[in-house]
Amino acid sequence: MKITVLYQSYNQAEFIEESLNAILNQTYKPFEVIMIDDCSSDNSVQILNKFIDSSKNIKLIANKKNKGTASHANIGIDEAKGDIIFFAAADDVILPNLFEEAVKNFKKYKDIGLFSAKIMSIDKNGNNLRNPKNPLSFIKEGTYLSPNICRKLLTNGGHWFTGQTCLWRVDYLRFHKLRFYEDLKYLLDHYLTINIASKYGAYFSNKYLGKWRYISTSYAHTNFKFNNAIPAYSSFKEKLLSNFIVKETFPPHKFLHYYYISIYENYLIDFISNIKLASRENFFDKIFFILLFVFLTIFIMPFLLILKLRRKYLFYKSRLIVSLRDTDS
Repeated sequence: MKITVLYQSYNQAEFIEESLNAILNQTYKPFEVIMIDDCSSDNSVQILNKFIDSSKNIKLIANKKNKGTASHANIGIDEAKGDIIFFAAADDVILPNLFEEAVKNFKKYKDIGLFSAKIMSIDKNGNNLRNPKNPLSFIKEGTYLSPNICRKLLTNGGHWFTGQTCLWRVDYLRFHKLRFYEDLKYLLDHYLTINIASKYGAYFSNKYLGKWRYISTSYAHTNFKFNNAIPAYSSFKEKLLSNFIVKETFPPHKFLHYYYISIYENYLIDFISNIKLASRENFFDKIFFILLFVFLTIFIMPFLLILKLRRKYLFYKSRLIVSLRDTDS
């Protein structure tokens, strides 16, 4: 099987060599790498030029004006010559055997639409942070998830996909005319994962096969703002209800409640965490944080406790769903 890598860079020169070398040094080599620089103002293009190699199908598209993440991902869907596509970002890093692990399971489960695994979290300098929780992390090694099981998991908050390790069958994306849309913001890939997993199923590997670099300039971080999240959800809802590819057999509105509640849940948690971090710098900020924390404890913490209990409930429900999996294909 041939893997196409769609590699995106935007003012991330300091990360390019590490992330591209991680792709090129995989134990299962990519068939082609399409590098796209989105009009960077730093020296990203100069670094990317060093990697151009026609003998290894590595080429560069350097934009003269900013076009956005979705536009580039769609170029990958349209132009990929491989059977599988991997969407890579310059600030993230994959582990050496991601492609090998993915191809092994694409060959074993010939109908699955995508592969995903667990990720580690690192800071700007590559230092380890707390790893993101995954609702399927209780699985010992990995598992095939039928379309029916995927639908059940996704409607109950078991969104185990990690963009840093997702590989897709290109033909499925093309056949259903699935596209990335910039107005979906942080839900950019969720629209596609729901469609593909619900139709074809997926494979989840309980191995750490990628590293997500958590920095303030990352696409996910800058687009998960409260003022972005609400319109993104509205667009997500509109597209899913009208274009869900198996809506004749499964009602797409069942996916929506999880995302809507998550907007408020993540926003509140992120807000409190950021205030706490800021309070370390200044004495008056510490006083402000203490007062704010007292206020939140009285008025908002009960709500956060309910949300935390809800996450625990959905986690154990996901475990039950997987343990009682069916044979639907």
